[in-house]
Amino acid sequence: MEKEILENLWNGDSEAQIQAAMKLGRLSNKQKHNLAESGVMVPLVSMLHSQNYEVIEASLCAFLSLSFGSERLEHSLSPFLLSSGPKLLVVQKPAL
Repeated sequence: MEKEILENLWNGDSEAQIQAAMKLGRLSNKQKHNLAESGVMVPLVSMLHSQNYEVIEASLCAFLSLSFGSERLEHSLSPFLLSSGPKLLVVQKPAL
């Protein structure tokens, strides 16, 4: 399930990304932790730049789901949250 979610976030169309982000919210804390360690933040951040508001909303909900009770996630997100302005985000797909 985790691999499918990550694959759809990276390579799916808008609908597949929305569904993957929603599935992410239903995972156990351990599964969410594994996804965070696998680099799920990058495609979720990329989704925030979409012109489709449903994609943006799904990404934000996934971030909220990941963030509850996860100090490690806060450290993963800190470069994005503490930035003082726009930054170039270089996205590389992880090996699956």
